[in-house]
Amino acid sequence: MAVVSNSSPLIALEQIGQVDLLRDLFQEVLIPDSVAAESRLTVPPRPWIVLQPLRGGLHPGTLRPALGSGEREAISLALELEARTIIIDDDPARRIAGELGLNVVGTAGILLIAK
Repeated sequence: MAVVSNSSPLIALEQIGQVDLLRDLFQEVLIPDSVAAESRLTVPPRPWIVLQPLRGGLHPGTLRPALGSGEREAISLALELEARTIIIDDDPARRIAGELGLNVVGTAGILLIAK
């Protein structure tokens, strides 16, 4: 099953030299277009971080002012793909993703799982 990430966990893990933990834990991480754009200056390309454009558009449950474009697309992609997990840090985005039935983990959770 797919794992989808927002940009902030990718950037945070890259900054501490631990982004490859995602590959070790999940083998492949999918990101939508806006997450790729937000993270491209900080996170160098890796073959296991795979761009996966949305096919069905934004999920209506993501059309909330509390969410940025990357969060909207990441949550929508996770819902579209019936992903097993979404990696997202922002509290309102985590709450909304959980309300929409997604399994949510953040950067700290990734570090704990890897430990």
